[in-house]
Amino acid sequence: MNKSLICGVFALLALPLVNAGCQNNKPAELPSVQKDANGIEISESVLATAKWMNFDYKGILTKAEQGDEAALIKFLDFHGAVDGIEAINHGVTCLELLPVFGDETFAVVCANVKPKLREVLRERLILAQGRTKKENLRRPIAEWAPQTWYVLRDMTQPGADTLQPPARVIDPNLKKPE
Repeated sequence: MNKSLICGVFALLALPLVNAGCQNNKPAELPSVQKDANGIEISESVLATAKWMNFDYKGILTKAEQGDEAALIKFLDFHGAVDGIEAINHGVTCLELLPVFGDETFAVVCANVKPKLREVLRERLILAQGRTKKENLRRPIAEWAPQTWYVLRDMTQPGADTLQPPARVIDPNLKKPE
């Protein structure tokens, strides 16, 4: 019994020294970001992943900012290529793109993507609200983008009867832009 007590005391005394032997004991750095012409935040780590995948992230974002629905679909589909912190960083870019693209049109595009992507997009936009530096986007999405929120909730959740689903359907040929 005394031996186990002494070993426990030594283990507690040696505990602070464990981190000293680690090679990587500096705090994690926040990913570096850049902003485009509309002030939309773009993560360097997401750009690196996009480059690795031969995905023209900035080019497609620029087309989406100009109202190109096919580009927005392709940009939203990129959520399938990222996970972890990159997924949230891509979500920040999408969140900041929403007011530039416009609520009604963004909602139409979201209504025309696969249901699983809508679910992922809803979750990531909520997480992105905690990371964006734009205070107006931290408010509930239902307040500043009600049509999009309606679609992202899959139009079946409680309270969904306050809005109508987007009437316009995107041409299926747009879903696979060249």
